[in-house]
Amino acid sequence: MLGLGENLFETQLTAQNYLAFVFQTTVPLAFIFELPVIIAFLTSIGLIGPGLLVAYRRHAYFILLVLAVILTPADFISDLAMTVPLILLYEVSIAISKWIFKRKRKGEKWESYVILVHQA
Repeated sequence: MLGLGENLFETQLTAQNYLAFVFQTTVPLAFIFELPVIIAFLTSIGLIGPGLLVAYRRHAYFILLVLAVILTPADFISDLAMTVPLILLYEVSIAISKWIFKRKRKGEKWESYVILVHQA
């Protein structure tokens, strides 16, 4: 990339520029792409469920679109290239939440059965 505009620009690579880039793009994106893990954790402790995620899907899409626009350069292709994976991650999060919710409910039914058998 530096070779393309070699005669047109004066390139000044500094630690400050590099750290600003890392903290403005890489770190927020790393947190955003941990969305399925965060949703799985919140579902496993019972704070949220798949019904809530599905009910607020439109709101989540809007928030993800705004985040994509903020984190990418100001062009439509970059915004779209960031928004699509974020929406896919949200849908994967919903699927993981449903799976954990089903496992949790199945475990609760089994525990209830064991308690009933033990009391008899």
